[in-house]
Amino acid sequence: MEKQNYSEKPKKNQKNFNKSNKKIKDPCNVCDKELYLDDTYTQRIGMIDEDDEVYGWMCPFCNSEFDVDGEIVRIFRDGKIQGDA
Repeated sequence: MEKQNYSEKPKKNQKNFNKSNKKIKDPCNVCDKELYLDDTYTQRIGMIDEDDEVYGWMCPFCNSEFDVDGEIVRIFRDGKIQGDA
């Protein structure tokens, strides 16, 4: 009798799909949650300084901070695991 391989098949890359298999238009670079809301608005939280200048944005799901160019500044700001990038 031949040995059968019962190992799991490699999982498909789910990074660009949510649970309902809808294509994610604008995923967070850290948690992969959908940030797209509609053609006018996003779910990103804008961060402004005391001079009312936008200096970055924050993901509402994982609280990671990004600069205006989308580069990670701080990962999981309020989570248990965190760090500066």
